[in-house]
Amino acid sequence: MEVGAKGDAWKEFVAGLRFFAGDSVLMTILVSVVTAMLGAGALNALDIPAKERLGAIWQDISDDPRVRVAVLTGAGDKAFCAGSDIKEINRTGR
Repeated sequence: MEVGAKGDAWKEFVAGLRFFAGDSVLMTILVSVVTAMLGAGALNALDIPAKERLGAIWQDISDDPRVRVAVLTGAGDKAFCAGSDIKEINRTGR
């Protein structure tokens, strides 16, 4: 299932722990807590797909009264997030 896809099918899983894998963002839902974990490349730098995925996650949960808390975290132990992916910016100009 894809987060951000049309419809609210992901909400069927709010009652239990489920995983949604994206290119660079993993989202879990446990009861009323949504956790999005950055996990792409060097220091969890945000590429365009990760930015789009995060936008879709926040849009999908923004109006759901069952979601009480949203947590954004980074994978690994070096850094939370280095910011935008500089290599991608140099390559694509965005």
